[in-house]
Amino acid sequence: MESKEKRKIGDRPRILFVKPPTDVRPAIIDVPLGPLYLSSFLKKYCRLPVVTDLVDLRLCRRPDRESALAGRIRIFSPHIIGISLLTANRGFLDHYLPVMRRHAPGAVIVVGGPHATYHYSDLLARHKDIDCAVIGEGERAFLNLVEAMADGRDISCVRGVAYRKDGEVACNEREPYIEDLDSIPFPDYGIIDIAGYWGSHPEMNGVLAEKTYTHVISSRACPYRCIYCHDIFGKKVRKRSVDNFVAEIAMLYNRYGVREFHIVDDIFNIDRKRMYAILDAIMASGMNIKIAFPNGVRGDLLTRDDILMLKRAGAYMITVAIETASRRMQ
Repeated sequence: MESKEKRKIGDRPRILFVKPPTDVRPAIIDVPLGPLYLSSFLKKYCRLPVVTDLVDLRLCRRPDRESALAGRIRIFSPHIIGISLLTANRGFLDHYLPVMRRHAPGAVIVVGGPHATYHYSDLLARHKDIDCAVIGEGERAFLNLVEAMADGRDISCVRGVAYRKDGEVACNEREPYIEDLDSIPFPDYGIIDIAGYWGSHPEMNGVLAEKTYTHVISSRACPYRCIYCHDIFGKKVRKRSVDNFVAEIAMLYNRYGVREFHIVDDIFNIDRKRMYAILDAIMASGMNIKIAFPNGVRGDLLTRDDILMLKRAGAYMITVAIETASRRMQ
């Protein structure tokens, strides 16, 4: 979509999120928090009534994926299709973009996520069916994009979006990061069947103490500058309040029966006082849960007392990256 092409999407936008499969093994399947956060943010802050749905093709057998995608598009008839893209599943686009365009010829197709953030130029140059890309932290940028298209405004005014302009790829400056993470609603678990993620497939942690699990995030960003890591959330750590984070855990525990929580922050233990407050609140709540850290705990900040406190709160596994032994490289 060229920036000057003002495609209106109606006054009740229907947005279908697509989570692609991956051919990388093991094919890890966890609850797709990114699209769920986008959905809840839109429903709270969009000035138009928004209807959202999600199709997770990772949960489909390979022979059934195309029919599952096409069927959902026909039933839902989306104005916007949002694809959450990692580098490992970028090959999905070659076969499935034509499927989406064939069954939703008037829909705006948007890509987002880590691969779109770093490779938007290649994606827009290579795949003409992609209309635009959301860059970096997606909630505000995607909200503003949806409202701009609903108004029929030129998307060149929307920060955090890449698009085509006069046949070339253009990218606007990023949307500022959301400082108050408590202002972001809990992920929209209503658009998925969470029990569908409790199967026998591999998960990020590698092992489970309880079958009924999900990921949760208490903060965004990491101040360290490891060159191999992402910076989608910037380098200034932003934290949810203890009450807000523990309230989400309690909601998942009571409403959905979740008993194991994988904390996937970029650096959960950057603030020891806050970490202890979260663990104290979990223990005081009376919830009997298991906690694991597939990532996001910095080894050189972790003490024996921290480990014992984590264990008391329910932690049974902590994955710590080697990072580097060189302070110069940190």
